[in-house]
Amino acid sequence: MSGTTGQTGKRPSLRAQLEDGWLLSAGCFDAWSAKLAEHVGFSSLHFSGGAFHTSQFAYAGLVYTMPEVASQVARITAAVDIPMLADLDTGFGGVEDILRATRELERAGAGGIHIEDVPFPITRDGSGGTGVIPKSEAVGRVKAALAARTDPDFLIVGRTDSTISVDDLIERSNLFLEAGADVAFPLVRAVEVDGRRLAELPPPERLEWYRRIVREIDGPVVTVGGVDRTFSATQLRDAGFTWVVVPLVAFNAATAAMTLALREALEDGRADTYFTEHPNPLKPAQYMKLIGYDRVAEHEREFGGTASADESARPDGRPGQGES
Repeated sequence: MSGTTGQTGKRPSLRAQLEDGWLLSAGCFDAWSAKLAEHVGFSSLHFSGGAFHTSQFAYAGLVYTMPEVASQVARITAAVDIPMLADLDTGFGGVEDILRATRELERAGAGGIHIEDVPFPITRDGSGGTGVIPKSEAVGRVKAALAARTDPDFLIVGRTDSTISVDDLIERSNLFLEAGADVAFPLVRAVEVDGRRLAELPPPERLEWYRRIVREIDGPVVTVGGVDRTFSATQLRDAGFTWVVVPLVAFNAATAAMTLALREALEDGRADTYFTEHPNPLKPAQYMKLIGYDRVAEHEREFGGTASADESARPDGRPGQGES
């Protein structure tokens, strides 16, 4: 299913793109954010669980369910022709839940999933850490996802959120790859070195640690970019990462834009200053084409029984020439 789409009937697989070289994937949380990423030129997507959670519920205390994620993934993949890596979080429960969730996201059109090693259910209390489950259990999650997939091109990515040490982050990543994961996803910014998170170190020192981590992981490695805007995608690629996802760029940009425009609209009902300073780069014709007005018109002409120009011009309503 990862090769099908509602637009053209075929999309490239993430596996093929990964084999061709380095990947940069835009974060998305709904069909429109995905469509815009495709429009500006991204060749792949990353479905962000965090952005989806906030956009749907706007409350950290609510937990989204697997069917909710699967239905959103299906809407996104129906709207675009580029492949997407989906956030499976912890797999939504035990082994049977992971098996089902993997199958459902593959059926929904995702090109792959990443599954992580934090406890279920995930606690979102703003403390910045949740701990990790034992290595054997984490590897079991990856193996369950591997066993559930039916499309060999569907990627299984093992993510570790370990903050215990760099060595533990590397070991967990390699265990996932040894179990059969296609890509390792160590959350490198959060791991601690001498009591400090890597994200707190000076940029040159951070890059050296990143190089060491990638060097000691025996396979492709994906990382998160665009969070604190310290490193460009090119710098992360040069540090050795095979794949960079930017999960929150679109979400944060949308949040900022809506806040500023709505704040001004509250004052005068127009938000004229905002739109003058930030003109919409999409012309009306581009917008209409992006959301498929041309296809709708074509479908109506072909299937809707819409009167032709010749027929509608006849005052008696009789069929025009060549019609029966």
